[in-house]
Amino acid sequence: MLVMVSGPVSAESEKMRMDNIATLNRVAAEVFKRGHIPLVAVNAAAPVIEEAGIADKYEAMMAICEALAERCDAVLLIGESGGACRELEVLQRCGRPVFHHLNELPDGPAR
Repeated sequence: MLVMVSGPVSAESEKMRMDNIATLNRVAAEVFKRGHIPLVAVNAAAPVIEEAGIADKYEAMMAICEALAERCDAVLLIGESGGACRELEVLQRCGRPVFHHLNELPDGPAR
């Protein structure tokens, strides 16, 4: 499955923001080890937004993240935030499974 790993990114400091992204990436690595393809949408969206010089970075980020969410088979929600809840809503509208813990995710094909 293509599994979106979603959770908080925004934070009070740049260090906390980077810690949040590192947590998403660590969980994504575990998703991959379980035989799935993980997607951390902020990793795809952030460089594009920075390069484009878009003023409203949050809404641009969410437009990309929501478009990616539509293409995922499931979401692993590791924490709540405004953006994570928006991604979750997209997946729920599409009828895709929502997992809240890594141990809920079924094993994928062996690699």
